[in-house]
Amino acid sequence: MTEASNEVVPPLSPTKDPPPPLDPNPVIDSTPDAPVFKPVPLKNRLHSKLIVAFIVLGLGPSLLTGTYSYQQIDNSFKTQVNQNIFFITELLKSRVTETLNDADKNIKTWSDSRDAVNAAGVVGKTTIVFEFLQKRFRNFLIAQTELLPMFERILCVAPAKDPSGSARILYSTKIEEENQLIYPGFWDGLNDSYDVNPQFRWDFRENNSQKIDWVNGVIPIARQYLDGEGHSLAIVGLIKLTAIKELVENIAVGDHKLKELAPTKETMAGVFTLEGHQIGGTFPNGLLDVNQAQRLITTLSENPHDTFFSNPALGEIMADEDRTKFLNWSFITVKDADLALKPLAHIKNASIISGILFLIVFVIFSVQISKRIADPLNSLVRVTQIVASGNLDERASETSEDEIGLLGRSFNTMVSDIQSFISRLKQMAAIQKDLELAGAVQQLLLPKFKTFENKYFKLSTHYQSTNHSGGDWWWFIELQDKSVLILMGDVTGHGVESSIVTASVAGTCWAFYNQLNLENVDSAVPMILTSLNKNLWAMEDGRFWMTFSILHMSPSSRKMTWWGAGAPPIFIMDQTGKTVSHYIRSFALGTQPKIDIQCRSFDIEEKSRVFLFTDGAFEFKDKTGEVFGHRNLLRMVQDTRNLPTAEARSEIAEKIAESCGTNRPDDDITFTVVDCLTLT
Repeated sequence: MTEASNEVVPPLSPTKDPPPPLDPNPVIDSTPDAPVFKPVPLKNRLHSKLIVAFIVLGLGPSLLTGTYSYQQIDNSFKTQVNQNIFFITELLKSRVTETLNDADKNIKTWSDSRDAVNAAGVVGKTTIVFEFLQKRFRNFLIAQTELLPMFERILCVAPAKDPSGSARILYSTKIEEENQLIYPGFWDGLNDSYDVNPQFRWDFRENNSQKIDWVNGVIPIARQYLDGEGHSLAIVGLIKLTAIKELVENIAVGDHKLKELAPTKETMAGVFTLEGHQIGGTFPNGLLDVNQAQRLITTLSENPHDTFFSNPALGEIMADEDRTKFLNWSFITVKDADLALKPLAHIKNASIISGILFLIVFVIFSVQISKRIADPLNSLVRVTQIVASGNLDERASETSEDEIGLLGRSFNTMVSDIQSFISRLKQMAAIQKDLELAGAVQQLLLPKFKTFENKYFKLSTHYQSTNHSGGDWWWFIELQDKSVLILMGDVTGHGVESSIVTASVAGTCWAFYNQLNLENVDSAVPMILTSLNKNLWAMEDGRFWMTFSILHMSPSSRKMTWWGAGAPPIFIMDQTGKTVSHYIRSFALGTQPKIDIQCRSFDIEEKSRVFLFTDGAFEFKDKTGEVFGHRNLLRMVQDTRNLPTAEARSEIAEKIAESCGTNRPDDDITFTVVDCLTLT
């Protein structure tokens, strides 16, 4: 099925929206001001405060110590409760999704069976053989339903070919409902080309609003396949909502199950739609209506870092909410705050006693060392105030050999480090500004859209730079005859210098744009490559060189022509999925004063795919530290043969990132997937 594209792509326009303004250099003022030190009034002096503290506030340190101890224990206990809530939520999410994943895998296995493929061809036929095949397939569905009690029943359906897109039941574990129409909107499609609506597909992994049949209390999950004649069919498993409810109720938390904790409201958990309907869980009936549940979901999702909430229906609670990235369901765990935090009352009493003991020890030692500490500290305070005013040349006294002297020496070291840091910070701010500017300029040199489609071709490109600015550059042009020209190059290195070189390359290519529309492409492309080689060689006698590929795909001639200059191979996949690497052995641009421009031509087939890439797509190191390699990339591309253009590009990019693991690629990664849609 051809993927639709709503992007409107100009044939060649380097104009883009201006980048956001760069942050200015930080203003750092280290100019010394007049000394700000003033004598401390008597009532504010350290000696006076110590005397008042010992006499009037003798209970202060103990109170502070007790409060601090209690807060630490309080935070630790609440953290433990929060972790328990998070664990239950994660366990709930994983159990439900794993159960439905297993159900979907079973449905996929059933749809691959020979009887499923031949099912449509024997419907209604009354010969003994066909009746036997029908009965065998029907009994198979019944046996699977009995084997997997989560399924209410299992259906084999086909398009009803009516405007509503309903499904017609071919086979069912309930024979009496065969040939009935169910679920309007189940099929999407026209002209005998049908696809199952993503709402009925559990394997649809992007913001899926899974269909729920509230009337019959089931979740329909479908797997589409083709029968022996190439017609669309689907196996539909109807998963009971009661099975989801039982699954949640039987989740073990410590020595208890969730269904045992729910009556006291100590711990409740459930799976909800974003509209507030409970799919399954342990929330008692009538405790939350749909509106209250929806408001609870909204509150939890809008405050992901909070755990304490006040809810009109549930009172004071501790709660957590989570979702999967591919399914619009909400997984919620709620604990009654009073019951969860009840043990803290005993801990509070212990904290008060420990605070009183700490008070006694603190007073004894404070009286002995107060005078010894106060005078050196006053001197150090004076120095810190002068430094705080901006005079970084002031230093503290280092004559004392005790801890106060050590503090003074440490303070002096810190001030010296601050002076060095300010100097380095100014230099780094200037460098950062240059990097951001180079990156912003380079973005203007790339196409505004990464996906393009016309009547004949569809292309989708992935570009990933290792730094703010990179050495890869690509562009595409739709010529007047609806043919497509794709340009892709890789400058040695990456960073600011490489981005400047790519800017020069882009300017040279844009200068030849009118010639590409007015002249023969076969003569214009060598002119581009020759001009690029000349310019690159002129840059410090070949200090910078660049691998370059230009691919021209013409629907009128049914030919594609590839020019390569030291570039990696291209992959061409026919409509059967067979993929072949094609090479051009030539020098990269800028390595010699003159180079021989080489090209190869191939016939274009409908439904074929071309993969064009830079060497960063296969020269990175994988998780094991080994170079990924050209052959692994070819297999990765071949695995996407059944995916639409943009999805194939995304899948390859994700697999490359997965292969890298924690290793950061050393080179920029750029590749383009081009599909031939039709030639007529």
